[in-house]
Amino acid sequence: MTLKKLKLFGFIGVVTIVGIVGVIQFTRISMNRWDSRIIEMCEEEGGAVINEIVTLTQEEFDAYGPIQGVIPIPSEAASHLYQLPYFNRRTTTVINENDPRVVRLNFLVIRKSDEREMASSVSFARISEDSWLGIRYDSGFSCANVEGVTLDISPQLFEIIGN
Repeated sequence: MTLKKLKLFGFIGVVTIVGIVGVIQFTRISMNRWDSRIIEMCEEEGGAVINEIVTLTQEEFDAYGPIQGVIPIPSEAASHLYQLPYFNRRTTTVINENDPRVVRLNFLVIRKSDEREMASSVSFARISEDSWLGIRYDSGFSCANVEGVTLDISPQLFEIIGN
């Protein structure tokens, strides 16, 4: 092989490596930009809001079948399977369709009898498909990663009386 061909292969290799590194850096910059924006959105709109606290006796609380001390709130579609007088309604709004995918997640707790909104929770999330050295993996970032933003509704919504 001539010296000219070796230089050409070397140049092609360097250009390929620089291109790959550039794509990886661009992806990381885009993810970091979205993570910063998600922090801002979470601090502005994210978290749980309780509109009405539900008071329960210990017997009522136990009858609702708490899991690790938390009452699971079924989806609207599955609510007829449970004796709980509440259900959840979830909606997802896509903010950015491209990688990274960014969404807004709304979670409402509704009382069955009068359709009153008892509580709500808003979160934002980035879902990415990353790769490092040819290995693909999913990564994400959401309001759950933001200090001071509480998303858990059930522990705040239900209060046990008589203890």
